[in-house]
Amino acid sequence: MIKDYCGSLDYLLHLASSAPSQENCLLGCAVTQETGIYCIEDYCRLEDLGEESDCISLHVPQSVLWCLLDVCNCRNSIPIVMHTHCKGSPYYDPLKFSQQDEFFMKSLSHFAWSNFGIPQCLAILSNDREYIYKSYDSCEVAHHDK
Repeated sequence: MIKDYCGSLDYLLHLASSAPSQENCLLGCAVTQETGIYCIEDYCRLEDLGEESDCISLHVPQSVLWCLLDVCNCRNSIPIVMHTHCKGSPYYDPLKFSQQDEFFMKSLSHFAWSNFGIPQCLAILSNDREYIYKSYDSCEVAHHDK
C-alpha cells in the first residue's frame, strides 16, 4: 500500500495524461510505517534537474542517483523511481514494468545496498488512469548477483 503525503502520484497521473507522448520521471523518498506500507514524503521531477526524456527511454545520470541515495541514506528512507510509459507502448495498457525497468531497478537496488547500505528501493509505474508499484529488496538482489 502507498500513502502519498506530497501529491506525487496525482502529479504522475497528471503527467501521463498531459504529456502522453513522452516518458516522465519523478524521483523521491519514502519511509515504511509497517511491512508493505510505503509513505512518500518528497519527490522531484527529473526534468527539474536539467534532464530530458523522450518516448523511447529515460536517462537518469549516475550523479543524480548518487544524490538521491545520499539523501535517502541521511533520512533513513527508501529511494523511489516513479515513471510513465508513452501512450501506445506495449507496457502502457495493460500497465506493466518492462524488462528495461526491471534491469534498472535491480541495478539501482544493488548499487544502493553496496554503496549506502540501503536495504530496499521502490518503483512506481503509471499511465493516465492507475499506478502499480514493486519493491526491490537490495540485500536479496545483491545476494543473487554474486
